[in-house]
Amino acid sequence: MNRTLLPLLAILAALQFQGQSVEFTRADTLRGSIGPERAWWDVMKYDVWIRPNLEQRSLQGRTTLFIQALSPGQRMQIDLQQPLVVDSITTDMPDTSRTVHTDRRIAFTREEHVILADLPDLLESDAQVAITVYYHGTPHAARNPPWDGGWVWNKDPNGNPWATVACQGLGASVWYPCKDHLSDQPDLGAALHIVVPDTLVAVGNGRLRGTTHNPDGTSTWHWAVSQPINTYNLVPYIGKYVHIEESHAGVKGRLKLDYWVLDDNEEIAREHFKQVHPMLDCFEEWLGPYPYYRDGYKLVEAPHLGMEHQS
Repeated sequence: MNRTLLPLLAILAALQFQGQSVEFTRADTLRGSIGPERAWWDVMKYDVWIRPNLEQRSLQGRTTLFIQALSPGQRMQIDLQQPLVVDSITTDMPDTSRTVHTDRRIAFTREEHVILADLPDLLESDAQVAITVYYHGTPHAARNPPWDGGWVWNKDPNGNPWATVACQGLGASVWYPCKDHLSDQPDLGAALHIVVPDTLVAVGNGRLRGTTHNPDGTSTWHWAVSQPINTYNLVPYIGKYVHIEESHAGVKGRLKLDYWVLDDNEEIAREHFKQVHPMLDCFEEWLGPYPYYRDGYKLVEAPHLGMEHQS
């Protein structure tokens, strides 16, 4: 049996057991299955750039998908949930002369929360290209995070912006274009670039690669994960954070520990997070080494009850 159908069958069985019936739509099929527009290509890496407008609760972004063809293909499904709007899609695929590499425009159509994009030419097996999606809009807002997914637009006790995304159930395509299916993790990890006002801090997955101070009073925080990661686990956190850094003597050597908490809670956090060391010792003894030594260990104070987000 196709393993991608098992979760859908489990839901169907549960509803029938409760005396209910369910009908799956084409939108359900596109989101939940590996159709022909998904099957032929594999994601190698995501590079996500976002600029949230914290007052208007809107988003401007671009995402580059680095992909490899598993078999020849040309039409691909990229997921991006409405009401976000796609502005354009480009690729670095060489033109027919095979000598010029430019940002070639890709034709695309929309079908609800799915983009169907047609590469300029057939991509042969094992070939790799980059596809960049430019988009903007007002993303779906979470009503009861983390159970009800979407962007979390909040304020801290001092009235400063405090924002993140909760998307484990709803899917990562609620805020960035991706292949929104658990079967395909980017083999080479992901990069996340977050533009925020200079008065705030932006935290992402993995390790901080640097901060760029922009002339318009904003800063871009550059984060990167070097290991495969589920799309819903890639998440930005924006707030008036302070940074606490430690290291842990783990079974595989030094593990970097980073804590990002609201500035008013630094003293509380330093005391509270003393439990991290014995917790890690316990888990590593009974469950094996922490799996993300390369990408570090991080705790971030959240504007909702919180979630797990790899590294």
